[in-house]
Amino acid sequence: MAERVRAVVGMDPSADMLVTARRAATAAGTGNVLWLLGSDTDLPALGAWRLALGAVTIGQALHWMDHETVFADFRPILREGGGLPW
Repeated sequence: MAERVRAVVGMDPSADMLVTARRAATAAGTGNVLWLLGSDTDLPALGAWRLALGAVTIGQALHWMDHETVFADFRPILREGGGLPW
């Protein structure tokens, strides 16, 4: 995905998973990713960064999240026309 966009935010509650992801991205020559330690409960704090995300993808972790809350928390940080699978 990072090859097709200007920047990517990768977020995970596990520091070990972020290390693994960062290593894989570096090995692939990908340098346009901001890695964040956090979970769905941290999404409201991202609003303070004035992010304007074009798309959101969630891997296998969606079943651990409160769907109504997580989708509502993403709306303020999606740019107009941005996408979120709901």
